Amino acid sequence: MDLSVKLSRVDHTFSAGEKCAGRIIVKTRSRLAHSGLMLVAHGEVQPQLSARNAGIFGASQLNPTPILHTELPILDADVFEPGEYELPFEFPIEPIPGETLAETYHGVYVNVQYTVSVELKRSGMFVRSLAAQCPLVVHTPTEAKPDPEPNDFEILPESLKNVRAERLSAIPPFRVTGRLEQTNASLTTPFVGHITVEESTERIRSLELQLVRVETVRNEGREARERTEIQNLQVGEGDVARGMPVPLYAVLPRLFTAPTVHRSLFSIEFEVNVIVRFERHYLSTLNIPITLYRG
Repeated sequence: MDLSVKLSRVDHTFSAGEKCAGRIIVKTRSRLAHSGLMLVAHGEVQPQLSARNAGIFGASQLNPTPILHTELPILDADVFEPGEYELPFEFPIEPIPGETLAETYHGVYVNVQYTVSVELKRSGMFVRSLAAQCPLVVHTPTEAKPDPEPNDFEILPESLKNVRAERLSAIPPFRVTGRLEQTNASLTTPFVGHITVEESTERIRSLELQLVRVETVRNEGREARERTEIQNLQVGEGDVARGMPVPLYAVLPRLFTAPTVHRSLFSIEFEVNVIVRFERHYLSTLNIPITLYRG
């Protein structure tokens, strides 16, 4: 005997407010008595702490927060004769009252996950119930598309942070300019811009564009914030030509990015770092906060 659940879309992706459809497949070679077939769709936010932030909350527990829960009876108690059966189902993707759906997201300290599970209940001393589940990917489109808000930037020795004033004179002079075409960026379009090394007396080793997630977990008036890298793209290698614009082009990774969200118990934000690495093993980094949305 075999039990499985399949969604109507190959990528398992549905938007908030849509109806999720699929079918439950039951295969059995003998008569199969059961006490009912139940489908459960469940979604929750799962926060967790890094080792260095574990002490911030003391003995407080960070419990998952349910944001979607739907129970759908499929069959009452009955008997399956030998054969294969396909049972269709459909349910709306709607939040629990008082909650708001968040997009599926696989982070380091915050995860938003949805599943569709089915259970074929059986009774008896020597039999066990059958269960199966599959992931559900939920998208949360933005109703109003924000303005791109491009960002023109310039990196100079004087603009560096975390550098003592008396050490600035030891940094070889350089000037790097560039532009990000959008700081309000759609998840479905490439993140683009350009960077230009206008001048530098020091040889350059590489130019990089780094995408960073900023995850915040809150509980009982306290919060822990962590920054972690999502991806790092090398856009220039070696001592790049001066005065030549180097294009920036990044496709945002699916599941590891999501619309920027701020909630009472958690936040998911994003930043990009424009990094200039010099041959003498020091680097200059410009941090630019960005807002992601699903258009």
